[in-house]
Amino acid sequence: MSPLAHSSRRVRSVALALSLLSPATLLAQDVRQAGRPAADSAQTTDSAQTTDSAAAKGAEAAVKIPIRPPSIFSKRDLAITAGFTAGALALMPLDRSIAEWSQAPRRQENGGLKGAMGAVERVYETGPVVAGASLWALGLATRNRPVAEMGFHTLAAVAVNQQLTTVLKGAFGRSRPYVVGDSLSHDWNWGQGFSGGTERRSFPSGHSSNAFAFATVLSHEISQNWPKAGRIATPLLYAGAAGAAYARVYHDKHWASDVAVGAAIGIVSARTTLRFLHGRPNNWFDRIGLNASIVPDGRGGGTLAVSIPVK
Repeated sequence: MSPLAHSSRRVRSVALALSLLSPATLLAQDVRQAGRPAADSAQTTDSAQTTDSAAAKGAEAAVKIPIRPPSIFSKRDLAITAGFTAGALALMPLDRSIAEWSQAPRRQENGGLKGAMGAVERVYETGPVVAGASLWALGLATRNRPVAEMGFHTLAAVAVNQQLTTVLKGAFGRSRPYVVGDSLSHDWNWGQGFSGGTERRSFPSGHSSNAFAFATVLSHEISQNWPKAGRIATPLLYAGAAGAAYARVYHDKHWASDVAVGAAIGIVSARTTLRFLHGRPNNWFDRIGLNASIVPDGRGGGTLAVSIPVK
């Protein structure tokens, strides 16, 4: 292989890494704001003081100004979506080359790389749901609201993300790389993802979207409650999500552009879910999930008790 060809392959692999990690670096700086209302509506508006002209003593009365809940979408969300979409479009012409590069014997037979890719994929297969449920249960059992919120909001974001990703998979009907021998990256059959089986559900990547939704929620909740820990956790969480995304390319289950779009869907799904939940403190979902309790069953276990608000 000529030095030029070898260099070209390196450029393609770097392109995939940058498409995933560059937006994540941007998110690391902005993550504390992901679930909060905008600055002009996030904090409760100070009570306005007005003079009662009808009162002889000229006493002042405090007037509460009603606060409108923030929009669940922000300009930052649009920027993230646009950035990842542009990255995916740039990757599409390289999908086949990246797939062939990832399937090369020297990489597939590399014991360390193979083991790492298998491990990270298994962790993120069910990890976000298991971690979310565990944190939620732990927070309820110990009456630790920040931990319960972290777990419950993780489950909420992953649920929203999975529904959106499933619909898009069915609509686009893209063939997975292993189905077409890594040679036909533009094999789209609109709507066939609903009836054509998993072979037609390549775009976008569900593993990638779940991994990035999970990273975004935990990064936000940790940064909000424990800022110092958040500065350490955020890059680690996004690095893990990027590893899970590339594992799907390495295992020939997705094209590079699939995982890039999956990452965008996961991030934006999580951010909008957090903005809805944190921007509406008395929302119906939190009133149920965060007011639940673990009741001992007398056999060393417990039962989840949920109260449903009627107002």
